[in-house]
Amino acid sequence: MEPRFQIGVKSARQVKKQTKKKVRPVQHYTSNDIKISFKPYSGYRWKIPDGVKVSESIRMKFSSLEILGHVEVIRTINRNIKFPVPTFFFNIHFDMVWKEPPYIVSMMQSFKDRQANEWKRVKWIYSKIFKLRNYLIKLAYAHRISRAIRNIRNTEDPVTLEVPKKSVLVIDIKNKCSYIYEASSLKRTFETKILCSDYMFPDPKMPINMLTNIPFTYGQLVSIYTQCVAHGEFSWILDRFKSCNFDLERFERRFRQQLKIEAIESFFKNQPYNAKTLVIDYFNAIAEQEDLPDEKIAAFSRHYTLHPDSKLIKNWINITKRYYISYELRDNVDILNIASDTSTLLQSSYYSLI
Repeated sequence: MEPRFQIGVKSARQVKKQTKKKVRPVQHYTSNDIKISFKPYSGYRWKIPDGVKVSESIRMKFSSLEILGHVEVIRTINRNIKFPVPTFFFNIHFDMVWKEPPYIVSMMQSFKDRQANEWKRVKWIYSKIFKLRNYLIKLAYAHRISRAIRNIRNTEDPVTLEVPKKSVLVIDIKNKCSYIYEASSLKRTFETKILCSDYMFPDPKMPINMLTNIPFTYGQLVSIYTQCVAHGEFSWILDRFKSCNFDLERFERRFRQQLKIEAIESFFKNQPYNAKTLVIDYFNAIAEQEDLPDEKIAAFSRHYTLHPDSKLIKNWINITKRYYISYELRDNVDILNIASDTSTLLQSSYYSLI
């Protein structure tokens, strides 16, 4: 009996597991989900005037720069005039020296000169366009200024409530109007805003138009400064603010110490209640160092409340103010002088207080 032939079957060890590939679900996009990365230019384009006749080659060179700005156009044209054709270098790997024929040299030079002349023609066209554009901008700006000057919103100064004698005209081109102020009122407004402080800490603010509560623009600040100086209304604040190009942050950094001193002066002048607390604290600190009796310390507070305008109280206010200013200036010599003057003042106060 012949043996039967059967196809063998692999054992379980020999069977390899076949991994099924994960099929990603098909994503359906709508027209709203598609984002176009390419955005065609839709802004202004330079155009050759209709009366200028040029060749097609010059027109193509002109149109290659029609979306660029003024400075970039001139820079690109100057570069193309200097290098009108592409320049490249290559090495010849054989010993034979090749000398180009004269007619080829002449042809290449002629092509190069023609390209340079066409770029010069393009530059001439653009220069005329830019010149005309500048004239039109100046004309439109002058028209807007004259229209704003004719539309004056006020006739009296908002501070003095009178017709200004030293008038300063503030032109608001954006709102097509203008405002008139007294020069001294604007100067005080500048000083008040720039020297603004909280307690004894400077907090300068930008000067604003008193009739609109909107900060002045750079052009308005320059005009106001020029008109105030012409009327003889100026101060160190205006001069230094102008030296910082009317940049408030730069002014604050450069003159921080002066602003701090002005804040201290303003604090003792305009905030008598808070200054009283500060002077009493300073007196108490000196009195404790000198072992002054408690009844004398209490008598000083009582005297300050009953007689705030007395000579004794004014002396203590002045010496307290001097101390804070000297501490800000880090003037060690003046601090020693203040200590000596304070000791003398404390001695005289001892016999004056009851």
